[in-house]
Amino acid sequence: MASGAKQLTSARLIFAAVLSVLMARPIVGTMASVQTSTAVDMAAAAQQSDMAARSLDWSNQAPRPSGGSQKSLPISSSVILFDLGDISSTVRQNGRAANWCALIANNIKQYGSDKINIVMTQYWMPPSDKQHFDIKHFCYRERGGGPCRKFTSDIIQRFEDQLTGCLSTAISQGFKTIMLTPHLDNALDAYQWRNYLKLNPTLQVDGFSYWDIQLKPFANAVNKNLGKGATFLFNLHGELGTSTFGWSGKWLSLLSDTKTLALSSGQGQHASEVQMGFKINFERVTGYADQLPGGVKAELARRLFAAADYIAISAYAPMPSNPTPSRLQDSAALADGELKQWGITLKGKDIYYGEFGLGGGTSQYCDRLAKTPLEAGRTPQYGICWQFNDKLNPWANKDVTKYLEQYYQAALQWLADGAPGGYNIKGKG
Repeated sequence: MASGAKQLTSARLIFAAVLSVLMARPIVGTMASVQTSTAVDMAAAAQQSDMAARSLDWSNQAPRPSGGSQKSLPISSSVILFDLGDISSTVRQNGRAANWCALIANNIKQYGSDKINIVMTQYWMPPSDKQHFDIKHFCYRERGGGPCRKFTSDIIQRFEDQLTGCLSTAISQGFKTIMLTPHLDNALDAYQWRNYLKLNPTLQVDGFSYWDIQLKPFANAVNKNLGKGATFLFNLHGELGTSTFGWSGKWLSLLSDTKTLALSSGQGQHASEVQMGFKINFERVTGYADQLPGGVKAELARRLFAAADYIAISAYAPMPSNPTPSRLQDSAALADGELKQWGITLKGKDIYYGEFGLGGGTSQYCDRLAKTPLEAGRTPQYGICWQFNDKLNPWANKDVTKYLEQYYQAALQWLADGAPGGYNIKGKG
């Protein structure tokens, strides 16, 4: 999936609430189908997601948890942050002013889950529009899709401070499991998928490395929020296949270094609160690593997978027009099949479906809706993006909306049955 396709599904909780009204056993899963571009739109979109969720018939499902004694919902949603404004600016919803992170976390909480995924996107600037996967420098966006600016130490500190507050807010709202997912997108062309990025995560490019702009701020933010009752599932990255298998030794070191920093300053007694992993895609797991000088670093990759506490998967394997519970294992099985050629297996490993859902679209360019359940199931990762409008509403199609219900009912049944298929999918009954 291209990065743009990911933005469709990793978007800002437009229809994420549709899946968050589901029930009973804990899993960290994420999905959102539409993306907005301004604070005003985001607030309206959050309201729209609530209406969309209420409009679906979930009468066959158990009631939403209403108290602390209830089990958490098995599928939760993400707070997706694309720029500094997303975690520092005030937005309004229903007459209430709040930080965007706090507002969306609160919306997610209302649907009964005590788990949340916080995704922070930064950017790489390629040398040219023809060298998509090389890095000239890293950059960030100040607000609302504006120019991508070079990092400074002060800006990194601002991100760290705001992430610290974001995590603190999520904990105060009752979230017990917080997945953290640093993302990188192409600053010139959002449709160039990060899975093919040639990234050495420790190499400083024009003054800063991936460690500097993502992992270090996240680790420091976690450090300041330990001992408050939450467990952190800390992804080193999301969908950096080429990098993971081309620079496996670097990532292996960072797996340890990141946790060490998170537990520094006397926080070692909270080691059980920090689990380390990374997120792969369900297919094309190694990206273009086999085309790099030296190719896939198979031995180091095996050590990296063995050292991780868990593996997260962007779980968008195609589903048939009549979704059945057994097909929910397909994302894990497909990824595992690709990994086996390198002597790696996901069997016996804790697995989270770190991205999961149905977007209702058929194009990574956000311009085509699924007309039938078959089309919707063929590309569950695609939805619509930018501002919501009725002309691009996937759920206006009654057949596709019914398929949406069947899709999640199948997922819930699969979890209730213990996620059969031989993989340790977290959230199973």
